[in-house]
Amino acid sequence: MLENKNIILLKTKNREANYIIKQGIILLKTLCNNNSQSFVFN
Repeated sequence: MLENKNIILLKTKNREANYIIKQGIILLKTLCNNNSQSFVFN
């Protein structure tokens, strides 16, 4: 039972981390698009 709860918790934390990483990448791309003269970022 305890192991199951830990796995669910890990999956939830993974999902949150993936979301944060995706948001960070979107933010970086947006910043780089705004400063496209000084940054080349695909």
